[in-house]
Amino acid sequence: MYTLIISALVGFALPWQTRFLFRVPIVGGAVWEFGVISIYVSQVLLALWLAHNAYQNRVRLVWQLRTHLKQRRAQIIFCACILFLVVQLFISADKLLTVLAVINMSLAGGLVTLLYFEKAARKPFFGGFLIAATFQALLGFLQVVMGGTFASTALGMAAHRAADHGAAIIEVAGIRHLRAYGGQPHPNIFGAFMLIALLVYAYMIYTHTEQMQNKNTIQFSVLTTGALFFSFSRSAWLGFLIACVLAWVHRAHVRDGQRTMLRWALGTFAVLTILFLPFVISRAIPQTYIEQRSISERGSELAQWKHVIEPHWFFGTGLWAYTAALDAPTGDVKVPVHDVPLLKFAEVGLFGVLFGLFVFFYSGMRVRLTPLIFIAVPMLIVDHYLYSLWPGLVISVIGISLYLIIAETRVVLAQLDKS
Repeated sequence: MYTLIISALVGFALPWQTRFLFRVPIVGGAVWEFGVISIYVSQVLLALWLAHNAYQNRVRLVWQLRTHLKQRRAQIIFCACILFLVVQLFISADKLLTVLAVINMSLAGGLVTLLYFEKAARKPFFGGFLIAATFQALLGFLQVVMGGTFASTALGMAAHRAADHGAAIIEVAGIRHLRAYGGQPHPNIFGAFMLIALLVYAYMIYTHTEQMQNKNTIQFSVLTTGALFFSFSRSAWLGFLIACVLAWVHRAHVRDGQRTMLRWALGTFAVLTILFLPFVISRAIPQTYIEQRSISERGSELAQWKHVIEPHWFFGTGLWAYTAALDAPTGDVKVPVHDVPLLKFAEVGLFGVLFGLFVFFYSGMRVRLTPLIFIAVPMLIVDHYLYSLWPGLVISVIGISLYLIIAETRVVLAQLDKS
């Protein structure tokens, strides 16, 4: 019972940004967001779930640990991991940020492990997650209607207005319109969050068909797709369209509830595209000053990346310490390069790449590739949040968990077909 309760609480808490702040650095009069040291409430709950699970399975875990550590291959990999972490801490441009990165990635890896092995926890976890997604979608619509967001310490939200400098907006006919933030720090993250919520709901339809009512499917599809649209996130839009194409290509394996969901989601997106065509054109064909400035900033970030990588090409800047190595006048421009592969390489360097390849091949890992990976490609190559921020890591973790669960399900179904 405790596992079901804590898993549902973690699922509900992960999308919200409630956190305890321990360091808020100010650079040139502006907050350096990527230098903030904080702990999220969702991380505390996740740590409790991991601790409870470890205690429940302590006998089996100790036995497995002893068994693996007796193997020479496991000993070498363990020593290699320790060496990598020591090197990262030694060369890091901000050691506290690197420690925070290790903690966050450990929690993220722990959540993937829980969702993969603890099958009974999947339904309450994803159920809590979808309830939170519904609230956030409604919040996104409210923000679009009001033209602003309200500040809330409890929800971890900051106030934004379309007229504010630095707010994420879209400009049409000279008028500034605020993009939907939901409960996320940026509309791009909100768009990705709505996309992963749609994928989770599609998975729940597949595994719990008898419990997913058609009326609820229609309402959730319309609400979430609408919220995704009003995030005006190009990468989330593209990921959504890729997901729809993949669903059509594999339509022979799509269940009736998923077909209903696909029809209403695509219909909602198409209707909103027609109704708000000038907004779509503004994002698709960047001609306004705001969009041109965004493109210019991305170009400047690539130039900064080249400048940072020159002295750090072998060992990197340290995990999550890329922005600490930037020579920027104010905190609001100390931001990562909008490309996860480039950002990751800058932080771990050639040494980290070689370490990753060594662990992958020496451990005999196998990766089952499915077309689902293409959904994440737009967000990986034009943004950084899937790796650089805890809210983005949450999206990555749920996406990876779904990927592994679906890949496992396909293998099981293939074996049943053969038998």
